[in-house]
Amino acid sequence: MSAYIPNGTELVTLYPVNASGQPSSNGVNVTSAAAATPTAASTFANIPAASLVGAGTRYYATDVGAGSMWVSNGTGWEGSVAQNSYYFFHGFAGGQISGDGGFYDMSGAGGYAPTQASNNVAFNNAGYVTTVATTAAAGFIAPNLNFDYKNGQKLIVWCLQKTATPGGATTFMGDGFGTSHPGIRFRANTAQMDFALSDANGQQVSSATASNCFDGTLHSFGIVIDGSGKQYQMWVDETPDSVVGSGINYASFGGGATIDTRTVTAFGIGNTPNSGTDTLAMQIRALAILRLPSTRAVPNVAQMTSIFKQLRYNPAQLLTNLVL
Repeated sequence: MSAYIPNGTELVTLYPVNASGQPSSNGVNVTSAAAATPTAASTFANIPAASLVGAGTRYYATDVGAGSMWVSNGTGWEGSVAQNSYYFFHGFAGGQISGDGGFYDMSGAGGYAPTQASNNVAFNNAGYVTTVATTAAAGFIAPNLNFDYKNGQKLIVWCLQKTATPGGATTFMGDGFGTSHPGIRFRANTAQMDFALSDANGQQVSSATASNCFDGTLHSFGIVIDGSGKQYQMWVDETPDSVVGSGINYASFGGGATIDTRTVTAFGIGNTPNSGTDTLAMQIRALAILRLPSTRAVPNVAQMTSIFKQLRYNPAQLLTNLVL
């Protein structure tokens, strides 16, 4: 597709982006055509041919907002490499210090998660945010996620963390808890992980991961839940789970059952607001949560593996609209 300048007639300067993602020298001045109406945005028609700059070359455009870039696809120009539009939360504890009031959301989606009253260890471990297994107010509470599984939304979660094996199945994140509290909850099923979706009519629980997530050492886990296809997959350390979908595909979830996970409850990190004393002591390095609309196709397992690897390589880097 072609890229667009959102304004009218103007002069823009494109700078090639270096390996560090920063604009380099040798900017190319480009004049845009006037836009007749806001819906008929002017195009980059007079940018040098993509063949001259090479497919995949990234450019920074000075007029479309800080951090925006544009990418040559070999025949034209693709859309802005701005942060992804479907973020709910993206936190990176490596950028936080003692005294911060909570787990900060870097995505701009408004997902800031304040530290709860009983969490007196939130920044005791440098480079991590920490939760404590004491009461339901011992983690961080983000705003309402309101994931709509029934009507086809997709949920993508990736977390880099270090957590000791709990004595039994323990809820550590989410907004739901059994049939009395619709929503989603994620559990440490001893050293493995699973999740459950629930509404007033019942709940469906996923398989537990084949690999350990919670053994006291650093691990990442990833989850994709597809409300359109009623399917899911899980990853441990950027490897698709060998049990779910044979590690290649998504697997049917709950026999395709339709579960209404919509809720007005806030989203807990370290516990769920409705889980009572079911909390988990965790050290979290990074957490990314995205909620895709029903109209957006879910990436396949191989594509999601690449996305999760990108997050592991640089957990502070926000995903872009071109990646997902």
